[in-house]
Amino acid sequence: MLWFWILLFILITFFLFIVLNRKTRLSIGLSRQELNKTMYQQRLAEIDQDLSNNIINQALANQLKVELQKNLLSDADSVESYGVSGAQSSFAVVAMISGLALAFIIYIAGSEWKSYIHWQDLINTEKSLTSDPEAQSKWMESLSPQELMLIFRTKAAHKDATSEEWVQLAQVLGYVGAEELMLQSIERAQKFAISESTELSLVQMLLMFNSEATSNKASNMLSRVLHQNPNHESALTFSGFLSFQKGLYAQAIQYWQRVISLRELRGESTGKGIEMLKQQIAQAEQMEAIHNSPKVDSNEVRLDVSLSEQFKHLSPKLTVFVIALGDDGMPAPVAVKRFAVADLPISVTLTDVDAMIPTRKLSQMDSIKVSARISLSGMPKAETGDITSDVVTVTKNNTEAIPLVINMKIN
Repeated sequence: MLWFWILLFILITFFLFIVLNRKTRLSIGLSRQELNKTMYQQRLAEIDQDLSNNIINQALANQLKVELQKNLLSDADSVESYGVSGAQSSFAVVAMISGLALAFIIYIAGSEWKSYIHWQDLINTEKSLTSDPEAQSKWMESLSPQELMLIFRTKAAHKDATSEEWVQLAQVLGYVGAEELMLQSIERAQKFAISESTELSLVQMLLMFNSEATSNKASNMLSRVLHQNPNHESALTFSGFLSFQKGLYAQAIQYWQRVISLRELRGESTGKGIEMLKQQIAQAEQMEAIHNSPKVDSNEVRLDVSLSEQFKHLSPKLTVFVIALGDDGMPAPVAVKRFAVADLPISVTLTDVDAMIPTRKLSQMDSIKVSARISLSGMPKAETGDITSDVVTVTKNNTEAIPLVINMKIN
């Protein structure tokens, strides 16, 4: 951009120089014409005076007048050649316009070239980090949604991308919270014959999002694995977690009890895995009892989420995240719910069902910090330009609805 303005300044300076120089020369030319005219008239009067005084005869007077006219015409020609012609002035205008057009083309081409170089840097860096998933995840976390989309589209355009590359990209995108791109990458990976273990690792990642789209995708993948092997213990375990997230506690208990029975048949009646499943069953039984109880759950948090008038113009399709952060020091939310701007205003109730991780629940927190945010990119991670509410601290056993007004832009 700097070079564009420098070239523009040079062209304008050149144009002004041509115009001002032309005006100066024309003024000089006009002054000289007036002087020649005055001198001609004076010299003509002197010749007539000499003729009347008989100093010269008529023939000599005529000869002097002819010479005087020749001298005047000769000097007039030199004055005209001293100025700038109209053609020259037109050429200067055309040259300036052409220069401006050239400067604009150079600017646009330079911008496109910078975009191309940036794209190449992204792709080369992504390839160089393929062998180090941890470093690749940290790098992708620093990228903008547009840059992530650029990497995804580049991979999508290359037909030689392998299932392993799509799976790895899906895992990294899931790590940085790019849910939509993650789901698209999983779709690409599933066009290949991926192993059960790989599919289940993707299911485990999907369970961390707890949204309708990720739940449906995880459910389809688990159904496919269980159709081929009804006693696949990992698939049964994940199916229990998925049912727990959906609030289907009795179904979750059935899945986990089935896994325990399969392990007991192999003589594995004890161990960390068995104990973990029994704890999950106990929690599911507790949640089932709470769910069926007419009493108010003291662990639930009720929120009234609304949008300030100044942001009513936002697209109704934008995503709204209601987020609860725990007091256990972990940066990840303890509970998340997702809506659309079109749903506002809305009353939201957060319970242990909304926990992102089944073993980390609202009921385990003494206090939580709640907020509501409109994401312009659709990603859970807060970004510049998103619209958010104040962060409100809610203590345990609070029974009043907390108002959250989305009214501030993140800068």
